[in-house]
Amino acid sequence: AAPRASGNPLLSGWRACCCCFAVVLLAGEGAANTRASRYPEPPEPEPACGAISLPPFAGNATVFGERSASRWWLAPIVVEKHRLVLCKIAKNASSGWMRLVRRMAGAKDWTANPYTASSLKSYRYLKDYGREAAARMMVDPTWTKIAMVRDPLERLLSAYLDKIRNEADWPKILDEYRDALWWHDAPLRNMTFAEFIDRVAVGTMEGRDHTSGGRMNQHWSFQHRECNLDFWAPAYTRIFHMHRGGCSKRTMLSEFLGILRRNSRAPGELAALLDTFDDRNAAGAAIASHATDHASRVWYTEETYRKALAIYKPDYDFYGLEPPSA
Repeated sequence: AAPRASGNPLLSGWRACCCCFAVVLLAGEGAANTRASRYPEPPEPEPACGAISLPPFAGNATVFGERSASRWWLAPIVVEKHRLVLCKIAKNASSGWMRLVRRMAGAKDWTANPYTASSLKSYRYLKDYGREAAARMMVDPTWTKIAMVRDPLERLLSAYLDKIRNEADWPKILDEYRDALWWHDAPLRNMTFAEFIDRVAVGTMEGRDHTSGGRMNQHWSFQHRECNLDFWAPAYTRIFHMHRGGCSKRTMLSEFLGILRRNSRAPGELAALLDTFDDRNAAGAAIASHATDHASRVWYTEETYRKALAIYKPDYDFYGLEPPSA
């Protein structure tokens, strides 16, 4: 007699089906791996707006937070919803970035002047968290830290044209410029660019910029001293090099929002911010008004170029920036 089949025929069929499925699945995974090795994912494109390259952070954040007498590292603006710590540097389109921050926070009047008393009270700063918590935030990879730097000579010219020649500020602030430059006997607009550079040079002696209680105003101060970037820069997620060739304001904002998306608690809200720097908005106009790089060749003489380059050599060296041609 023929041997009788053992077991449940339905169970045997189920096992056979599972075996076939496993073989197909493994075959599919093998094919996918072969395709992946043959066609690897393309690398992320190099940022059009330039990323300042710095060595990994090696400082002791806790000790710095406890012992440093400086308060400037606590100056960055914080946007909790998007886990953002933003170091704004004057004359680096800071008005535009501050309007963006206000828009992120849901302000209806985000296009208004970001430096009014009511606007300034609406920001949250790193200092509001206390030194210990702030130091932890600065080395926490779930917080995105961003800063923008600009060619120092271009920034210096922008400061002169805007704040000195055009006297574009409130009377009280213009008095601060007069004090910083020892200029009290004539209107600021009467000061030549050469005179401005000479007085800035004196203000930098012995490192006396505004971060150390000196006469070097924040609009023409050393950029590596702002937010104590001389210590914290390697801990930043991205330090943009503004006005690099190919870096339009919309491209820069797109890259900014793309970086922010990684840690944001509301990433779905970021796409709607892409038009913030459009020309029809005040923030876009603020970004555009800082594009003075093409005017540099007109304003700088060989002598003023040499003097200005000597003043800002620390910034060029720190960020590895290539000085503009004379």
